[in-house]
Amino acid sequence: MPNVVNHTFKPPSLIAIPLTGGSVSIEVVTSSGSAVGTTTADKNGNWRQSFTVIAGNYTVKFTGNFHPVGKGRSSGFVNPRTSQNISITVDPDETISLKGPPGPQGETGEAGLTGEAGSPGEAGEAGLQGEAGEAGLQGEAGEAGLQGPQGETGPAGSGVSVPSGIASVWNFGTLLSVPPLSGQVRFDSATLSSVAAVYISDTNSNSSSVDTLLDSWGDSPVGFLSISHISNSRIFWYGKVTAVVDSGTYHTFTVTYIYSNGTFDNGIPLIVNFSPQSIDVPTSSTDNAVTRWNGTSGDIVQNSGVTIDDSDNLILPTTAVFDEEFANGSSGATATINWSNGQKQSITLSENSVLTFTAPAGIGNFLLRAINFGAFTPTWPATVLWPASTEPSWTVAGTDLIGFYYNGTNYHGAANLNFG
Repeated sequence: MPNVVNHTFKPPSLIAIPLTGGSVSIEVVTSSGSAVGTTTADKNGNWRQSFTVIAGNYTVKFTGNFHPVGKGRSSGFVNPRTSQNISITVDPDETISLKGPPGPQGETGEAGLTGEAGSPGEAGEAGLQGEAGEAGLQGEAGEAGLQGPQGETGPAGSGVSVPSGIASVWNFGTLLSVPPLSGQVRFDSATLSSVAAVYISDTNSNSSSVDTLLDSWGDSPVGFLSISHISNSRIFWYGKVTAVVDSGTYHTFTVTYIYSNGTFDNGIPLIVNFSPQSIDVPTSSTDNAVTRWNGTSGDIVQNSGVTIDDSDNLILPTTAVFDEEFANGSSGATATINWSNGQKQSITLSENSVLTFTAPAGIGNFLLRAINFGAFTPTWPATVLWPASTEPSWTVAGTDLIGFYYNGTNYHGAANLNFG
């Protein structure tokens, strides 16, 4: 079996060191000139390819720019060559290796100290900023779009409309006791809907006396009190005032709750507004009832049992009466009976007299108490009509009651005579 020769890298006796920038081409041929293979050498003379051959004679040809072939690098290799041939014989009973097998790898030496980093070079100066280009011309504004149609009116809010009036400012106090501190407003209940009394200091939050102002709020028999947060209109209390009492350093307002919203925290700033109402009205009434005055002050009305229904019928719960009879006194030669003065009237005939009637505003029944009409002669208006066209015989010294039904044109008369 032929011996195997491994030609690898640089053999100890065959070293060809390429010149700087040069190269070495290596060709192995047999004694008969047949090529076994070619390779090149690197800068250290290492072959780049190995060959497998049988025993025999071989020639290794070196061409290129290199130092002479020899045993390692030395300064003695000063004459470069471009070619050189080396003859090698491989015996049948031995193996010639152009490079012995590699020995074991030596231990890795310690790493050298890292050199200090060089100082960074100075940064170059920044280039000058170019000038900003001129702004382009502004485009013309587009025409305004058409205005949309007005939206429908929203439904009325559920809030209570608070009338305007005279106001001042206070702070709220959560204590329910009296008297309130200077500049405070207090309620008698922590539940806003249950407040029945409001206590207001005679001094407002600006330390100004408002005693005269609060007194003036009591001049009206009734009014409305609006108490709201000075900057948050969602916090408010609104009620009807039924009485005002000067309690010394504060005023007590007796109230009827109407509406409120929000929470009254201690110390919040308040504006208190009082709106007087010229006429006090009841809190409830009878449907179709005729209102009437309560007392003589002329500013309080009350409910009544007298009604006028939707067909304009006057309905009396008991009896209709007249508060007085209108007296015309003595007649004289002429006398005028004005039926607008009342449905019940009287007159005394003192001489023959011509009577004139002034018609009432509408149709109705009227009664005249005629005194001593038989002692003289009364002359009646042409619009007075008697039964059978005959005037009664009047009582000389006494009273006759004469009833007239006025139909808008004539007075239809009938008499009851001689009342003692």
